[in-house]
Amino acid sequence: MSKLRVYRYDDEDFPDGKVISARGDSFEMLTEPQKKAETTIRSAREGGDVLRSTSLYTWMSEALARRLQRPKKAKFLYELEVDCIDVRHKGDVNQYTEVVQAIAEGSSGKEPAEAYWDGTNAVTDRKTGVPYTEPRIEVLVAKAKVLRKL
Repeated sequence: MSKLRVYRYDDEDFPDGKVISARGDSFEMLTEPQKKAETTIRSAREGGDVLRSTSLYTWMSEALARRLQRPKKAKFLYELEVDCIDVRHKGDVNQYTEVVQAIAEGSSGKEPAEAYWDGTNAVTDRKTGVPYTEPRIEVLVAKAKVLRKL
């Protein structure tokens, strides 16, 4: 079976070899603008609510995970291994940012939400007009095995 290496920051101290999965939906921890964006993204795909609320969120890039990690909230960074069959979705979180900005501008945010589900990378920040330097790919998985703490 094919495997994928992904990265996750977390506040829990997991031992190597432990299989981890989502511990619940983090919707209530989001800011109000993020909740609006999350609701838009979840509703842009049939089953999107269940998929996003029950998945373990991981990152394709170690460098990106390190950049986004907030040590006060997530003390640990892990390298994980995922069976490809357990990958539920890969999407560019820059599209999430686009949804937040579209809603703030009075738009529905439907277009970037659909682009997130289509796996389309965002090209230009709608607010600044500046091109994104790289996609920020999150990988939603059913479960993953901890390879090591970084």
